[in-house]
Amino acid sequence: MLEFSENGDMVGKKQEVISLTMKANYIRTKLASLLVVAILFSSMEVISKPLMYTMNPLFVTFVRFFIGGTFLMFLKKRIIPAQDVVKLAFVGFTNTVIAMGALQLAVKYGTASGTATLIASNPIFVALLAPLIIKEKISIKSIFGIVLGFTGVLIMGRDMRMHDVKWLIFGLLAPFAFAIYTILMKPLSEKYDSLSVTAYSSFFSSLFYLPLLPFIIPPVPSFNVSSIVTLAYLGLGVTGVAYMVYIHIVRSWGSLPASMVFFIKPPLSMILAFILLGETPLMSGLIGTALILGALVLVIKK
Repeated sequence: MLEFSENGDMVGKKQEVISLTMKANYIRTKLASLLVVAILFSSMEVISKPLMYTMNPLFVTFVRFFIGGTFLMFLKKRIIPAQDVVKLAFVGFTNTVIAMGALQLAVKYGTASGTATLIASNPIFVALLAPLIIKEKISIKSIFGIVLGFTGVLIMGRDMRMHDVKWLIFGLLAPFAFAIYTILMKPLSEKYDSLSVTAYSSFFSSLFYLPLLPFIIPPVPSFNVSSIVTLAYLGLGVTGVAYMVYIHIVRSWGSLPASMVFFIKPPLSMILAFILLGETPLMSGLIGTALILGALVLVIKK
């Protein structure tokens, strides 16, 4: 009986170790996916900032989603019925036209790192809107994580100067519209697959820009090797790959855990802006980053 009891204890301990290992791997996978998306998303403001001096922000946004959407359409796994294509196009409109158009305009009127700080308010809008729109439950722990993370964002941005009223308006409109896009994409991604819904949404929503093209196409001298490479990166990387992974996170883990990627943007954008644009980082950045990392663990940990 004693031997049986000892064997039972050993089996129990092994199962506990396996369970803890699986949980640790689950969290690592979440963090890795969030980090990939965060790096690609965070590079958007920094990489696209030089284009704002020679190209219309709306043209840059059109090219991003047309290239990214076309790329993903070649990779899509299934054909989506016409009625849902229309839904995806209009859901994509809230992102491609409203959110990303506003984001690109915010980058034009402000700094890259400052705009990233405003965009980081996205999880707040998701937490407020998700229970109302799709009845998604938000735990007390997640709410505390949001408060902690946004506190970190505010600390990082406490010395941020008000560049322009237009910058503030566009900088807050972008995360609000992107929150609606994130929430509305969840049921559609569950019905189909992440790759297909991202492909259809990105490509067909980019077509809303076609009537504006005669007014926003930049002059020929604006196109050079550097600008073409930048546009290709924004289309294939920031829009194609990043959105595909992001919608997969939304589908698998929910709107709120996915939106936490925006809390990672300010520290990453601060680093990238310093390296690529020479924007001096704030001393409060380390404290804000520590709070943001703590918030991520709270929200994504089961």
